[in-house]
Amino acid sequence: MNIRINTIILSFFVSALFCFPIPDACAKVLNKEEIAGLYTEATMMFREANELARTNPEKADMLYQSAVMRFERIVKDGGVENGRLYYNIGNAYFRMNDLGMAILNYLKAERLIPDDANLHHNLEYARSKRLDRIEEEEKTKVLKTLFFWHYDLSAGTRFIILAFTSACFWVAASLRLFYSKEVVNRIILCAAALSLLMAGSLFIEKITIENTQPGVVISPELTARKGNSMTYEPAFEDPLHAGTEFILIDEREGWFHIELSDSRKCWVPKNGALLLDSV
Repeated sequence: MNIRINTIILSFFVSALFCFPIPDACAKVLNKEEIAGLYTEATMMFREANELARTNPEKADMLYQSAVMRFERIVKDGGVENGRLYYNIGNAYFRMNDLGMAILNYLKAERLIPDDANLHHNLEYARSKRLDRIEEEEKTKVLKTLFFWHYDLSAGTRFIILAFTSACFWVAASLRLFYSKEVVNRIILCAAALSLLMAGSLFIEKITIENTQPGVVISPELTARKGNSMTYEPAFEDPLHAGTEFILIDEREGWFHIELSDSRKCWVPKNGALLLDSV
């Protein structure tokens, strides 16, 4: 009898352990039909908001917000990681003049659909609307000029070049067994060099993504400080504004230690910025 009672009690505590401290474990996961329905609703709302943007901006903003809520629910409750989805979320936030959230979602989309021309256009246009004009370091500009293929070509394009040059290398190497002409040797050398350049570029990009945490200021305006407290002096004469991008250096309770694109460092409150991986 005691064994039976103990078993019942143990079963109760195991159930409680899984259901109460970790609500997500008991949360309903959206099925395909629910995801499709939410996506259709959000898309219709976004289109309707576009039509009302000039005549009724207040109602348009409400529709954009409703569309965003549905798109974001697909991401969170449906577990969907889709570049087009983040692209749509970014477009909705941009229409609501929320520059920080727009750029953050565009950057998330860029990781998933790096070759999308429309996405690149919208991201650059959103960046042009930022109040902060932070220039890159001169050495960064030089590196982008010298290694243009790494910065100007998408990962997909570099992978295609790598595949093509690798195939050329092995074909030419096979021909080298039968023909020792100079042109075959040149093809081997050129193909090997291009393959190494593309492979190295892709490897460096992968390591960079894994070891850096980009983020974006989402607050309309915030004061960057020299330390992780409101008692520290401002780090810069002017405040930072929504849409400014950064790389995370460290984080402490309530604060991010960040580096801007011009290598300046400062501390900003967490409630005024978001990391890309948190989206």
